[in-house]
Amino acid sequence: MRTTRRNSEPESADGGPTDAVARFRAGLAAVKRRRRMFWGRDARELAGELAGLLADLRDAGVEGRLGVDLVAAFMRADRHVFEHCDDSSGYVGDVFRGDARRLFREFAGRCDDTAYLADLVFDLVCDDGYGVRDGLLKDVAQYLPEAVIRRIIVRFHGQAGTSDSYVGRMALIFVAELARQIGDVDLFERATIERYGAVHPGAALDIAAMHIEHGDPRAGMAWLARIPDDDGYKRSDRDELMFDALGRLGMSAAQIDLAWAMLRRGRGPAALDQLISLIGEENRAAVIDGEATLILAGPGFQFSDLTFLINQGRFDDAETYLRDHVEQVDGWQYEFLTPLATTMRRQGRHFGASLIYRALVESILERATYNAYSHGARYLRFLDQMSASVSDWRGLPDHATWFAAIHAAHARKSSFWARCHDA
Repeated sequence: MRTTRRNSEPESADGGPTDAVARFRAGLAAVKRRRRMFWGRDARELAGELAGLLADLRDAGVEGRLGVDLVAAFMRADRHVFEHCDDSSGYVGDVFRGDARRLFREFAGRCDDTAYLADLVFDLVCDDGYGVRDGLLKDVAQYLPEAVIRRIIVRFHGQAGTSDSYVGRMALIFVAELARQIGDVDLFERATIERYGAVHPGAALDIAAMHIEHGDPRAGMAWLARIPDDDGYKRSDRDELMFDALGRLGMSAAQIDLAWAMLRRGRGPAALDQLISLIGEENRAAVIDGEATLILAGPGFQFSDLTFLINQGRFDDAETYLRDHVEQVDGWQYEFLTPLATTMRRQGRHFGASLIYRALVESILERATYNAYSHGARYLRFLDQMSASVSDWRGLPDHATWFAAIHAAHARKSSFWARCHDA
């Protein structure tokens, strides 16, 4: 039986769905009446209040048609909510993009009026002024039949390029997303080309992925081949798609060659494991030995190569690599260097750890980054502690000489040295 607006709100005298609906509407109305701004922690509390409204509604036993209407009302409050809060943390937006979207999908799955749902989703997405509703489109195949989705596609296609409005700019993206959900490769291809142009690498990549996903790896490879090899656009994504296509076609030799190339481009653990899965675990040690030799013979310094050596327990090689490229170790890249220094220090590799900590301290002093002075003081304390266990500095200044040089160069940064004395 089709759920209707008239019979979708059951009577209750003991705190049932009717009471829950009334509480939800009252809570949403209270949110919309507010005129004060929510900043910082207050914005996070507002997000919690909004999420609580949705959670109560989810547990209320509301019928599907009424449920989607109530969630739609919640989403339509987005303009007022965002105009009265600083959501730089993203908490409030996450409630709309996550909690509300999931609840809409849940209620929609219990509503058999598919034409009504299609109209509602279309209207909500077309009026998405804050970019928090378009996720609704990613779920429609879970509750709408293909014929209804195709009618939505026609409506969006009719909006494409009609104005500089949000929906006019986004219509082709929406068409492609819906085509992806129903598995219409040709429609996806046409919409993507219309959006990007036939020679855009983004179009080629997206179309290739669609063909491969839907069982035509040769067509996918042909689209990938349209991207020049020296074009860096999403290189890793392209490699993964090509690897998938080669595997589907049983082209094992070409897949192994590509796996080697992918390893050389990044030397991450996933790339190593992918190669080993093709050539056998018995070859892992030989691969690591060969890659370490290539890294040490190479002309430049790469964080990924240093990480590879450390992750594979090649600490002697890692210290040699650091020594040979010490001038290229950029302390500004602290997010990469700090965990590597920590690993080497804990492994007792104090020479290598010292070279990294030196780069970090030098960077902090050169930038005069006051907020990082406490970190620099801690790194300097590590250097003091480790120096006694390093007997060979391999032609580099020992700790005392290095410290004297940086102290002389940055003697006027009194606040840093005060932190060091307090540490």
